Amino acid sequence: MNESLCNENGSPTEAGLKLLAEWNVVIEDVSVMLRVIEQMWHGNKKGYKLSGKRVQHLELHTAGLPGNEEIIVALQQNTIFWGRYWKTHKKGGHYFFTIRPMRLIFVGEVISRTRRKWNYTAPGLPEGFLNKV
Repeated sequence: MNESLCNENGSPTEAGLKLLAEWNVVIEDVSVMLRVIEQMWHGNKKGYKLSGKRVQHLELHTAGLPGNEEIIVALQQNTIFWGRYWKTHKKGGHYFFTIRPMRLIFVGEVISRTRRKWNYTAPGLPEGFLNKV
């Protein structure tokens, strides 16, 4: 887990929460944001479930863990993310999102391109983060 996004206990740092709250899903790749959420998600990994290919379905189950609740609050503060992707929630900390592709996505700064894969960085992420996920 990335130390600048989570502390030694695995709880999200203020910097990590700020990154999620300010992530611009219009110009920054939302799939990278989903990987950041997954890395920050604390406790039982069954609480983070991503399915689908073109249209993705994200389920976040907080399990009452304060760090996960803080991630949900940061996502709610990101009004573009929440307004575009939030589908519903159920009592007990169960949140459901539908991630549909946008027509125009800027994925950050392209570093290099191999035959089958683009390598890039996303603004606001610690250097080398994408190589760890």
